[in-house]
Amino acid sequence: MFDPVKASKNIKEEFKSYISTSFSFSDANLRKQFNEQLENLIAKGPYLETNDVFVTGKSIRELINEGVISPLFVDLEKNKKKGVDGKIILPIDRPLYLHQERAIRTIVNGNNAVISTGTGSGKTNCFLIPVINDLLREKEAGTLGPGVRALFIYPMNALANDQLKNIRKLLMQYEDITFGVYNGGTEYNEDDAIKVYEAMFANEPLEKLRHRLKNELLSREEMKDNPPNILFTNYAMLEHLLFRPNDDALFSKSDFKFVVLDEAHIYSGATGIETSILLRRLKARITSSRETQFILTSATLGNGESSNDDIIKFANNLCGAGFKKENIIRAERKKYVPTSTGTLYPYSLIEELADEKNVVSEVLDKHGLKHGDGPEAELIYDFIESSSQYQTFRKYVKKVSTLDDICRILNASVDECTAFISLCARAIKEGKPLIDVRYHFFVRGLEGCYIALSPERKLFLNRQKSYDNYTVFEVARCDDCGKFALAGKIVDGHLTQVGKMGEAVDYFYLEDEEDKNIDDEDEDEKDDNAQLKSNEEKFYLCPHCGAVVEQDRIKNKPCDCYSNEYIKIVKARKTKEDSKIAKCGNCHRGKYMRFYLGNDAATSVLATSLYEELPELSYEETDTKLVKTNIFARAISQNKKIAKKTGRQFLAFSDGRQEAARFACYLEKSYDEFLRRRGICHIVEEQRDNIIDNTFTISDFVTKLTSYFTNTRSFASSNSDNSNLNTKSSKNAWIAMLNELARMNASTSLTSLGVLQFEYLGNSVETIQSIVERYHVDTEAVKNLLNLLVFEIVKVGAVCTNSDTDIDDNDREYIFYTASQKFITSLQSPDKKRMTVTDWMPRNKKGKQNEFYRTNKLYYVMNFLKISASEAYEFLNQYFEYLTKPEYGSEYCLIDKNKDQTYVLPAKYFRVRISGDSRAKWYKCPKCGRVSPYHIHGHCITPNCDSKVVEVNPSDIRKDNHFAELYFSDRMSPLFIKEHTAQLSKRESADYQEQFIKKEINALSCSTTFEMGVDVGDLETVFLRDVPPLPSNYAQRAGRAGRSVNAAAYCLTYAKLSSHDLSFFKDPDKMINGTIMPPLFKVDNDKIVRRHIYAVALSMFFAMKPEFYNSNNADKFINQKGYLEFYDWLDSKPERLTDMLKRSIPDVNDMHKRLGIENFGWVDAFKGEEGAFTLLIREYENNIKEFETLIKKLTKEHDLEKAARCERRMKQYMDNKLIEFLARGNILPRYGFPVDTVELEQNTTAQNINKLRLTRDLSIAIAEYAPSSEVIADGKMYTSRYIKKSCFNNNKQEWKTAYVGKCSNDECQATNYSLTPIPKEGIGCSSCGQILYPRDFNESIEPVSGFVTERNAKEVPMSRQEKNYKTDAFYIGNTESKTIDKFSFKFNGIEVDVESTINDSLMVKSTNNFYICPKCGYAYAEDETIPGDKEANKQIKNRAHKISTTKKHESLFGQYACDCTELIRYSLHHVFNTDVAKINFDCDTSDYKTMISAMYAILYAVSDFLNIERRDISACLSWKVINHRIKYSIIIYDAVPGGAGHSRRLVTENGEMLQEIFRVAYHNMSNCNCNPSCYNCLRSYENQKIHDDLDRNLAKDFLEKLIGDVEIVKKED
Repeated sequence: MFDPVKASKNIKEEFKSYISTSFSFSDANLRKQFNEQLENLIAKGPYLETNDVFVTGKSIRELINEGVISPLFVDLEKNKKKGVDGKIILPIDRPLYLHQERAIRTIVNGNNAVISTGTGSGKTNCFLIPVINDLLREKEAGTLGPGVRALFIYPMNALANDQLKNIRKLLMQYEDITFGVYNGGTEYNEDDAIKVYEAMFANEPLEKLRHRLKNELLSREEMKDNPPNILFTNYAMLEHLLFRPNDDALFSKSDFKFVVLDEAHIYSGATGIETSILLRRLKARITSSRETQFILTSATLGNGESSNDDIIKFANNLCGAGFKKENIIRAERKKYVPTSTGTLYPYSLIEELADEKNVVSEVLDKHGLKHGDGPEAELIYDFIESSSQYQTFRKYVKKVSTLDDICRILNASVDECTAFISLCARAIKEGKPLIDVRYHFFVRGLEGCYIALSPERKLFLNRQKSYDNYTVFEVARCDDCGKFALAGKIVDGHLTQVGKMGEAVDYFYLEDEEDKNIDDEDEDEKDDNAQLKSNEEKFYLCPHCGAVVEQDRIKNKPCDCYSNEYIKIVKARKTKEDSKIAKCGNCHRGKYMRFYLGNDAATSVLATSLYEELPELSYEETDTKLVKTNIFARAISQNKKIAKKTGRQFLAFSDGRQEAARFACYLEKSYDEFLRRRGICHIVEEQRDNIIDNTFTISDFVTKLTSYFTNTRSFASSNSDNSNLNTKSSKNAWIAMLNELARMNASTSLTSLGVLQFEYLGNSVETIQSIVERYHVDTEAVKNLLNLLVFEIVKVGAVCTNSDTDIDDNDREYIFYTASQKFITSLQSPDKKRMTVTDWMPRNKKGKQNEFYRTNKLYYVMNFLKISASEAYEFLNQYFEYLTKPEYGSEYCLIDKNKDQTYVLPAKYFRVRISGDSRAKWYKCPKCGRVSPYHIHGHCITPNCDSKVVEVNPSDIRKDNHFAELYFSDRMSPLFIKEHTAQLSKRESADYQEQFIKKEINALSCSTTFEMGVDVGDLETVFLRDVPPLPSNYAQRAGRAGRSVNAAAYCLTYAKLSSHDLSFFKDPDKMINGTIMPPLFKVDNDKIVRRHIYAVALSMFFAMKPEFYNSNNADKFINQKGYLEFYDWLDSKPERLTDMLKRSIPDVNDMHKRLGIENFGWVDAFKGEEGAFTLLIREYENNIKEFETLIKKLTKEHDLEKAARCERRMKQYMDNKLIEFLARGNILPRYGFPVDTVELEQNTTAQNINKLRLTRDLSIAIAEYAPSSEVIADGKMYTSRYIKKSCFNNNKQEWKTAYVGKCSNDECQATNYSLTPIPKEGIGCSSCGQILYPRDFNESIEPVSGFVTERNAKEVPMSRQEKNYKTDAFYIGNTESKTIDKFSFKFNGIEVDVESTINDSLMVKSTNNFYICPKCGYAYAEDETIPGDKEANKQIKNRAHKISTTKKHESLFGQYACDCTELIRYSLHHVFNTDVAKINFDCDTSDYKTMISAMYAILYAVSDFLNIERRDISACLSWKVINHRIKYSIIIYDAVPGGAGHSRRLVTENGEMLQEIFRVAYHNMSNCNCNPSCYNCLRSYENQKIHDDLDRNLAKDFLEKLIGDVEIVKKED
């Protein structure tokens, strides 16, 4: 049984071990401080959430007797055969919950209802019983026949499918009520539908439910002929049903009495707007014999009765129907009232009962306790309820408590308390639990490490500026030796912290001893030692104030502090490859790392720990009674429990789809690596004697490992995979061993952990002896030297397996960081160097015959043999001859595979030695920390680290090492994880869900797709990779756990580095117990409404002329220009269409007049010169023309193969489904998607093209889909490469561009925007009025047609792409915006003007530029390197406006090279209109740091106080320059283009809302103790670019001036 408390403890310890292992200081004092602070920092909990059970009401029979519901309910399940047809779904005599009874009465009386009762409250029965009642009443009256009476709308197919399973069980023996699901997975014809359904329900326990029921309608064909009484669908499919002409029967043949929206609280923002208009269109379309009732179900909304007005407003807004406060149904919890004193049972008994291996009745018998004959859950229920511990628990334990609090209240140990709670969780009687129990555990990341260089070296894990008169510096450590350095920048003569995670910093190590520089291993290194040494930057640092001065200028004292305490520091050298990376000045091998945990690695560690805490076995009771014939004998209970293997499963949630997609790949790959190393450790133990006593090669090891992997099925494709795994096991065995061989120096390798080591077999005894005699060195030294030299061949990847098919290119890239097989040769000619070939011999320095560029090989030979460089050079030459020429007598020579004197080394030529073998020893360097099987005459093998090594015991190496603990586990079951996000097609998502339910896969990495009440089987655990945006999201995600009746639910949450996450980590109760406010949105969003207008018009046209719909084939309407007839119909201005539009579109804020509903003014926005449909068709038809031109060109050139290929692509391009074509072009509504969406189109040769839906809001896409960005979906990585063109200006295909520039006035520097080219005479700056000229602007593309990927998808690497493009938002204003409200107030005497506008304009602009082909849109990012074109790269580095390149690129269509060689620099931008709140302060607002800090404080307060997701609202600064002084204003705006009404809520007539926002913002700033800011208060991942500018104290001081009474200021108009 899963033990949440033990799991939490182990997860914390393993995470702490991971951090301390990954960030271990070599200094014992720092290491101790670090570990002590970790203990109190990284975890909170576990918290126990307990809820009372719901109050019960009357039973169904009692409601029948009252006449409330139909007496036919008695017949509903009466024909079920006991033991054959399963359990009763609606027991007639079992009491309902009181809220269910109230809901039934409300709905039966004809009222609309909002059922707001939360997760696990039986919401379904609240509406299902009254709906079935209505159908039964019709049966009583003899009017029940075909036709939809109730429409159940779910936000996801998965939810609909869940309810389908429930209603199948309910109605399996009552055939009069028909039902069916109509969604994207519903087949058209009956035979196909039966096959799909029988496959879907093949695993149903009941035989009857594995097949189609008589009252179950399966196919679209059948449902149109005889519509079901109950129809399940989702809101996107409802759009299709309203749109398609041949689906009209579902409406015309039906009598809609109920419309039910499940999970209604998710309808916020754009989705809420879309759905609200959809429901109005539905009302306008359906026929009903009475007013249709609307029923909304949701999570618990608001703060009780005080939120009723907001709930009703939301319901009316969403449905366009009348709701009343008295018809809000809330759950009522049963308050516990003790019935007696209870029995104080010994905790030993409680622990015995909690052990699921024990039979409960036998334990009770053993202790002489009476009990009934019911199932174990009931026996536990009676036992716990009779205990005094339970009464104490109920009386004193709060709803959310820590385990320590509960232990104290119960006077119990942690183990005793855990046992008691586990019994409470298992206690169920009459289908109702004794109490709802859920555990919550929170873990957080690090936000850096900091040090005060006081004599005792004080360490901190929270950011601060000073400590006890000492400056606090950020710390980095060498990832190899563990020595620390200071990270920061020298600014104004002081070493200061740098706040941004991604920003390059300098590293300064303490000059404890003279630094010994060595040459880089690059043989083409141009600097010699003397030059390197002369280039060093050495300083004196004052530990008190942080002042620095060059060491040779120390006479100029940098400060007035204590000069005798100055510390010598040296600036570490950056690597040539990456200016952000600096080599360690101590060991010269490692690199400095700041103390930040990557989200992927950290959450992978947590997920692995969680997964391995889940039990592999569960215990089920059997109840077999053997009755003896002897009358004196009694029936002996033979109750026993059998162990059953159960699938370990969890759901992982991420806020972003890319995060979820990447995590699925990362976790599976990292877990596979654990399994490989576990397999190696197992073989080491299993074959210990064999390995020690015999020559056990890598090839032998692979054979044993293959067999072990096959037997454990560690690399099966799923848990149901029964195929022969020998080939896959062999491949992973080779990967495992090659990985250890190639990375033997890595700190996490099994060699570094003292498990095994490798020895090259080609170094014969005779060879070693001859070297011993020649150079007078000992035998061990020669062995070490020759092995180290051979390992230099391994390092470059010049290693092969037994067969070319053992591993593939992807495996090779994973092991050796290169997909190509590498080779080694003696020495290549400089002008004929090959990328895949590495030189063995070092190169001569130019003009110096006997001087060489230093390499490890040269260093080893010189130091082992104590000879000169020229002698070492000759030794290397001779040894290479020995390695490559069989005539020297070695049977282990390198192989010349290509017969061109380039060689590879077979891995089978290495022998494996293991710990316990007296010949296998390990040595550790106390200076650089390196653990190695080798040493140089007792000294460290790290170049120029001359420290003496000490021999170490392998078990001591592994002590307290996180990775060693992982590798020595015997758990070899695989972890199968799949992505489940909106990027996948519906079919793919459903398939993965089904695999999860069947336990074929262990985990799903989800975005928000699995938040709602989806059936995922008996799941106990969920893992949240970040703190969800709102308590509603948390409740939904956490609510996915707890589906098992055998254990309490468990939710593990990781708080990443963001103010949102860390603020909730600080006070988890706010998330666990948080309030879910009713969603608020406005329906008058022009962009969204226009799409619905177009949908209504098109659907009416297709209903009249279905031939143009053509079964959803776009050929007739698009390719054959059927749309021209649609144009003619629109021009006739049909009155029927106007009437339908008036009934479908809400007339809010004069929308009918504004959009031209009555006078058909909306038609111009559809088909006018720049109309939405016109632009779509232009682009489409121009692309076809380009295809045709290419085909003609290729045919003329007699390149018939390419011409045929191009023609096939053109046909693919023209083969479209009509609805998908129109939705992709933003003509039809796109539910659940942002308003201004664009697509990252896959290259048409990509294999997954039908599996993915890569769409993004344009403001996000210009960063996430920008050229060279890498997008992960369904296990593959796609690289964006092209920007698609649109059609403007008389059908000419080009981009939509504008001009963006920065003001040249240094006092201003405002971003200016112009849609038209800048005239020669210039234009005035929008902020300061200075004239700006064309040279001050750059042309920028608004990529409204989206992006296209490179041709081939790639494997997903473990490392993240370093390019992470960002955007900045600017308020540019709109002359056509409309002011809704404008007020002035005085807060504490300071005047504040606040204005609310709609249709106001903002611009999002990329912070990067791109070099783009003007012909085909192929693009390079400015931080990319164009392969093989140095001149072009030089031009890019110089930020040239236009570059010429010799590098050919492929055109967008067809496999040929584009003939354009000129690339032009553009930025990317997106302008959108939305709702805005402008806040102007009549006080000094000229300081940027103060105002940007205040802006974020106010923004976060708005989000928290108004319960708005942070992604839905944003902010920026706007400014004017008045009398040479900047005056900043704060702009709060809705992130949803078109607006959702969020920012409007700030602007109230009495100013009290703004007053409260200022108060909350000030409170948040005051309650943090950081300096200057941290992720608890102002910082977030999104604003990391300005972390250095954010200062909580500046924000606090500014806001403090505004705290006080509010006074309304009257101003004349």
